[in-house]
Amino acid sequence: MRVNRPARFSVSLSRDALRRVKALGRARGSSTSRVMSDLVRAGLDVHDREREHFLAVAGRLARATDQAELEALREELARLAFGS
Repeated sequence: MRVNRPARFSVSLSRDALRRVKALGRARGSSTSRVMSDLVRAGLDVHDREREHFLAVAGRLARATDQAELEALREELARLAFGS
C-alpha cells in the first residue's frame, strides 16, 4: 500500500500573492502552508474537471450528426482550448 506523506517544496510568490495567502490563513485560522496546500489541491481539482469537460465535449462532437450541434460544439471546443 502506498503512503501519501507530505513532501516539502519551495515556491516563490509575488508580494501580492503572499499577502493574500497570509490573509486567507489569518481568516481561516490556519497556517500559510495549509492555505497553499489547499489552494494547490483546489487548482488541481479544477484542472481535472476542465479536462473532463473538454473530453466530454470532444466526445459529443465525435458523435454529433446535426449540423447546428456540430457548429455549436466546435465553437465550445475552440472557446475551451483558446479562451473567449
